Formats: sequence, structure tokens, C-alpha cells
Amino acid sequence: MTNALRRPAAWLGAVVLLLELAAGLFLVAPALLGYDRYVITGGSMTGTIDKYSIVFEREVPVGGLEVGDIITYLPPAGSGTDSLVTHRIISIGTSPDGLRVLRTQGDANPDPDPWKFELVQPAVNTVAWHVPYAGWPLIALADPQVRRFVIGLPAVAVALFAAWELVGAVRRSRAGDETDARLPQTAA
Repeated sequence: MTNALRRPAAWLGAVVLLLELAAGLFLVAPALLGYDRYVITGGSMTGTIDKYSIVFEREVPVGGLEVGDIITYLPPAGSGTDSLVTHRIISIGTSPDGLRVLRTQGDANPDPDPWKFELVQPAVNTVAWHVPYAGWPLIALADPQVRRFVIGLPAVAVALFAAWELVGAVRRSRAGDETDARLPQTAA
């Protein structure tokens, strides 16, 4: 590779490395600070938290929940939903057992969720902040074909670069051998 190409390639490599480092920190640092993260895959909170946004959540004691908080929870058995839901609390009551009974609704939904539920665990995740649409890469990486492409493309690029460098080294070596052959031989 010529010197004119080495410098831009080095800069490009450095920029790509820094972007990867920043993305890694973006995904790992919140966990080190006590946040859980989820990718929103439904549209029920659109307008507040759009589909494919990453939400960062903190665990909050159930007693500290207030109407208006956005929580992530597993709906009660028999609700027809077996995955986590992130919705806003629209009412809080008390059951005869003294437990808090919550009612939630997605901000984009016209009606409240068809269930009321008790939170028997001592804490629940509440949304602290979110990054709109940042979940697209994580959702895409869940697809095995996309993962193979994302891993394979850089591997192919590295292999092609190594082959290019090897061919260049062989050419330089052969050019050096031809130059040596043309030099006058001296007797020893």
C-alpha cells in the first residue's frame, strides 16, 4: 500500500475503532451504573417512547411508584401477554390484602390495559431515560443472518487487506531480487 493510502486508511481505522468503543460504552456503562436496558418492540408508547428505542430503567421500590410513572412488568397470568410490557401507570389502588393494585395504559393506546394487577415483588423497573431508535442494531443482531454478515464482512475485509499486503511484499521482494541480479558481481 502506498504512503498516500496508508494515512487515510489509518485514520479510517482509528475512527471506526473509536465509534465501536463509543457504542460499546453506550451499551455497557449504563449497566455498570445500575440501569437495565430494553428495546421497545411495540408501538403502544409511540409519541413518548417510539418503537425500537432503547429504554434505560432503574429498579424502584413498589411503594415509591406514582401515577404517571412508566414501568416495565410482566402482565398477570391469563392476560394473553407473556412478554414484558412498558406502560404508564394511570391508577394505583389497594387490594384487600393491602397490596398496591395498578392499572396501566400505553400512551398511544386509546384504552387502558384490560387488566389490573398487584406487584408482589418489592421493586419494579421504571423508565429513567431512553434513546430513540437506537435499538435497531440490537434487533437486527438478533437475526442470525445479520450477525453472520456483520461478523463476516469485516473478516473478509481483513483477509483481503492481508492478501493485498502479502502480494505487495512479494512484488517488492522480487523487484529487489531483480535489482540485485543486475548489479555487477565483484570477486571475493
